[in-house]
Amino acid sequence: MILKKKDIANEIYQRSDFYKGPIEDLLDILDDVIVEYLGKAELDDNVEIQIAKGLIIGSRRVPEHEAKDPRNLSDVIVPERVLPYARFTDTFKQKINE
Repeated sequence: MILKKKDIANEIYQRSDFYKGPIEDLLDILDDVIVEYLGKAELDDNVEIQIAKGLIIGSRRVPEHEAKDPRNLSDVIVPERVLPYARFTDTFKQKINE
């Protein structure tokens, strides 16, 4: 099962007094903020955003480095990039398993 933005907006709408339109706009803004902040990772510092009382979304910048091409084992240069990750607190994991 994949819970999409429309599904999340519908769940929030059913559980609150908000209208669907503003909820979808808010989810769009949240997406933009997360992407913007995760892109700000530095080489010496990770960026983390805590969501949902235990879901942590973060990113770290990986410097340019040399690696092996698995197809022909030649050396290739992998450009600098930002790697996103997600982790969950123990409390969050316990709530899911209740």
